[in-house]
Amino acid sequence: MLELKNVFKSYGEGEQKQPVLDDMNWTFKEGQFTALLGKSGSGKSTVLNLLSGLDSPDKGTVLFSGNDLYNRADNDLSKIRLVHFGYIFQSFNLLSNLTAYENIEYPLYLLNQGEADRKKKTLEILEQLELSPYQNKLPSQLSGGQRQRVAIGRALVKSPKFIFADEPTANLDEKTGAEIINLIKRLQKHYGSTIIYVTHDTDIVNVADTCLFLTNKKIEP
Repeated sequence: MLELKNVFKSYGEGEQKQPVLDDMNWTFKEGQFTALLGKSGSGKSTVLNLLSGLDSPDKGTVLFSGNDLYNRADNDLSKIRLVHFGYIFQSFNLLSNLTAYENIEYPLYLLNQGEADRKKKTLEILEQLELSPYQNKLPSQLSGGQRQRVAIGRALVKSPKFIFADEPTANLDEKTGAEIINLIKRLQKHYGSTIIYVTHDTDIVNVADTCLFLTNKKIEP
């Protein structure tokens, strides 16, 4: 379970300080595809960064499995991110010198999984993503949709509890974006992960289990 309790977040200093989140409270249920919608600049990515261990609140608490996510040693937080969290970014963030296969496999290296186990999981993901024919291609040799599929595979391969998706279709054309959204939904059901998906695209309401809206620095159903 992930929970925001009385969370405040601002950016800037002094007179330039701007509040982004104001006394935010929400509990994100496991096993669901939750979409968080809002206008550009409303704080959607800030919420995602707080939930995913990438940024800490000014005040308040982010709870992961009942414990304060940020009240722990840096090494412990890094381990939680590595084991339990997966990330899908708008700009893909693939390693340019690794093939599609190697990009997907890489988190399993970091988890010190054996070669046979890594190969089995990576090949399964490649097949699920219909990327098997492209597994030896570098990111520069792939289309935008194919690169985003690789990024999805990298997030899923370690079977994390939570996957955080930050506008993953923003750089794709409408048709490819719709395909990616439906693919994420199908794989979320298959692997049982919880997805928190940030977007301004209202078409997501046709796919997500739960849609939340970020308005006036708070989350509303």
